[in-house]
Amino acid sequence: MSGRKNLTLTFLVLVFFGCAEPRYETAQPTSSGNTSQIQKVTDCGSRFQSSGYCLLWQWEKMPTSTQVGSLIFKVVRANALDDSPIPVDLSSVPTLVLWMPSMGHGSRSTSVERVDAGSYRARNVFFVMPGEWELKFQVKDGNTVQDETVVTLIF
Repeated sequence: MSGRKNLTLTFLVLVFFGCAEPRYETAQPTSSGNTSQIQKVTDCGSRFQSSGYCLLWQWEKMPTSTQVGSLIFKVVRANALDDSPIPVDLSSVPTLVLWMPSMGHGSRSTSVERVDAGSYRARNVFFVMPGEWELKFQVKDGNTVQDETVVTLIF
């Protein structure tokens, strides 16, 4: 009979402790405090006029009234599956023109280099005076602008 009691006791232990409450993994917050999500191209703030490609950019080094700065920018298109960004490697390196529309003039010429597929670095970014400026990201064929998107900012 003791064998049957052991079997019954073993069965009860398995039933009570073997069917524990499941613990599911949840999305962990990223360093910014958000749960990780795929960035969507539909949230794009700046689109090129002809191609509809999205421009993503950020300061690498913010310019000051005495120091030149640099910025990193990417040209992407939407993935058909989930609208996530896919880099677009343009046929030519785009240009960045700094323009002050209220004064009808620009600033120093910038230099742009390709860093990776669809990723570029613009250097020598300098605003000659405070006010409203346009950052004109242009794709050119020779001297002809083929595509452009403009970002307006106050410096």
